[in-house]
Amino acid sequence: MCHPSDAEAWRHFDKSYPDFAVEPRNVRLALCIDGFAPYGQYGRTYSCWPVILTAYNFSPGMCMKPEYMFLTIVIPGPSNPKCFINIYLEPLIKELLQLWHVGVLTHDHATNQAFMMRAAWMWTINHLPAYGMASGWSTAGIMGCPICMEDTQAFRLQHGRKACYFNCHRQFLPHDHPYRRNKRSFTKNRQERKIARPRLTGDEIHRRVEQYGTAVEKPLTYPPGETKDNLNARKDLKNICNRPELEVDERRPNAMPKAAYTLTKEQKEKICAWVRSLRFPDGYASNIARCVDIANLRVHGMKSHDCHVFMQKLIPVAFRELLLEFVWSALTEVSLLFQVLCSTILDFKKVQELEENVAIIMCNLEKIFPPTFFDSMEHLIVHLPYEARVGGPVQYRWMYPFERFLRDLKKKVKNKAHVEASICEAYIVQKIGWFTSHYFESHVTCKRHRPSRNDELTQNNDRVARDIFNHPGCTSGVSTKRYTLGQERHVMEMYVLCNSEVVAPYYRSFLNELYETYSPDDPIIDQIVATDFKAWFNVVSSYTDTDIDFYGMLKEIIQLDYPVIDSLQVVLFKCKWVDPTRGMKLEEVEPPPKVNTDNQTYNLHDPNGLVQFVDISEAMQHGAGTSRPHDDDEEDEDEEEEDDLE
Repeated sequence: MCHPSDAEAWRHFDKSYPDFAVEPRNVRLALCIDGFAPYGQYGRTYSCWPVILTAYNFSPGMCMKPEYMFLTIVIPGPSNPKCFINIYLEPLIKELLQLWHVGVLTHDHATNQAFMMRAAWMWTINHLPAYGMASGWSTAGIMGCPICMEDTQAFRLQHGRKACYFNCHRQFLPHDHPYRRNKRSFTKNRQERKIARPRLTGDEIHRRVEQYGTAVEKPLTYPPGETKDNLNARKDLKNICNRPELEVDERRPNAMPKAAYTLTKEQKEKICAWVRSLRFPDGYASNIARCVDIANLRVHGMKSHDCHVFMQKLIPVAFRELLLEFVWSALTEVSLLFQVLCSTILDFKKVQELEENVAIIMCNLEKIFPPTFFDSMEHLIVHLPYEARVGGPVQYRWMYPFERFLRDLKKKVKNKAHVEASICEAYIVQKIGWFTSHYFESHVTCKRHRPSRNDELTQNNDRVARDIFNHPGCTSGVSTKRYTLGQERHVMEMYVLCNSEVVAPYYRSFLNELYETYSPDDPIIDQIVATDFKAWFNVVSSYTDTDIDFYGMLKEIIQLDYPVIDSLQVVLFKCKWVDPTRGMKLEEVEPPPKVNTDNQTYNLHDPNGLVQFVDISEAMQHGAGTSRPHDDDEEDEDEEEEDDLE
């Protein structure tokens, strides 16, 4: 699945309304409601709530782009609309109903015909607090899950005084699963016999909405620096679970026993130093190093996208040698769960497997962490595989594109006295410029076909078209110049020659000249070819003809300049490769594998040392890249849903 049209919800909608699906030009819409503070985090308290519509009738490369998001309503501040949001949405809902029942007369430029275009509102996209405001269902407290509703089995902790979703996930397991009969690892002396309630249908939800009024509750918040593993958490642990090794000793009431998931001071120092030294490919993540506080040994101030990167990619690597195996395996399973769910292309079979195993993953966490750890946010993980199977890839349903859109709207606020009017006026001018740019001639430079910031001008030379000298992208960061000498220079020159299509005819001529001097069966030909070309060709052919994964460390990025030959350039990545046979170990859990950097495969003195260098096209396939940290204001600093990661 690479688009919402591949998911079950889209296909079910087509079967339910064939008259709508028969016309491919009918539009599918998603609606997003979110707020932001136009005056900044430390300015005057003001909350502005735009309502955004986006269309899905585009290819995956065009969907969710800001050019195809439409600002329909700006709910004025200074506070959020809360339960009055339905009043502000009434004009938009009337227009959407008209588009659904009747449609609007539209001209098709491709066929030069007019047709009645209809539109369908597929779903809403919100973070959890805004979801509670828009739907009327409180997302805090013991009934904070909008899917389980009153059947969550959540309860309030006696000492922590917070809603706890501990032991709420065994009901999703198969009836004969051994975790259901486990009385020690979960709630003590309790077996789970309840079966999770089926999801409510649309008609059932509609009947509930008609019966009940709107209820909005303040979202649950936590003071900065508070941890979920405290004295009250250990006291509640004694009442709920059978884990005497973690209970607080009555003779030392202020001392907590060390748990399997806690880190020592030395381990925290290693983690902080490692995170601070990380460098990511350009655009992959922001500068996470600035979030590390070495003095207090904590990581804080991370944006939501940085938290996703840390959770999906860094947790399995960071804690592999620091935590016990069963703790690391449980955390890695969660990391791999989000890796699959956040993939741009979803494998339907893998999503089905996750839907079956997500309850086991959550139960493994419940066996390790105290009940205080499990609030409504942790509980919602159990429903994510179903959402992915029904809705399709998460890139079309999460908040990141809309948060970037809100960031652009925030920049349009030039008149602080009239925030909403300033946004609307600038947005209308921007949309006019975007739509009129489609009528510009191709040679006119405009934002629509402007190259991205990482694109470098192609070296216009007919001789090197499709050659190694036409590399994509450009370098970033601070660079230094140096001369290459000796064996290193020879290795790089041979790599460039062996990879250039321009040099290929000369290589054949070189062989023909050798055949004039030596017999084709003469062993010296093999020695000469092996010195210059043969070693490289043997390695490349063995790599491309087999399915071997190579792992290594990027040591240096080198750009070779040829000023005499039309100022050509080649970008090489100098890597230290690890032996894939003696230096790699696969864990029982999914990759990444464990590699031994001491077992180096290639070096400069090896005849195969040419493989120490790879060009930028191969590096893109192998995962290498440059790093340029994002600006600190890449995302909104004022979004209410983004909390610091302690």
